[in-house]
Amino acid sequence: MSDLIRQDGQTIAQSWTGDLLELDDAVIAVSGASGLIGRHIVSLLLALSEMYGTKTTVIALGRRLDTLQSVFTPWLPDQRFQLRQANPSEGESWPPEATHLIQAASPATPGVFATDPVGVIRANVLGMLSALDCAAANGSYLSFIS
Repeated sequence: MSDLIRQDGQTIAQSWTGDLLELDDAVIAVSGASGLIGRHIVSLLLALSEMYGTKTTVIALGRRLDTLQSVFTPWLPDQRFQLRQANPSEGESWPPEATHLIQAASPATPGVFATDPVGVIRANVLGMLSALDCAAANGSYLSFIS
């Protein structure tokens, strides 16, 4: 993860005024974690946990493990952080231990939008459907960002 993204997470965490009680002992799975939005969400969640002492575990999901490892190198030794190769928008499972799901996976790049806009929407919808199914089965909280 670039230092700038890590610094952004820490800056936002420092000015956080919301209630963090829900994050204590939470296991938060973020799909699309190596994407622009996903990596910022992961950075913020880890910074909040670090600064305020919540016992939050963050599971970063992505299509390619090597990409996740390169994006999140500084966090790899952190026991509160896990990487998993998975793509819920293609039917792969969300972690069953997750108490919170954040669906941020999307092939949303200008090139893909231009050549396959239906594919972008399909991936977003299928990712959301898999998250809904997991949340219904496991009682997880769900957020959708795409």
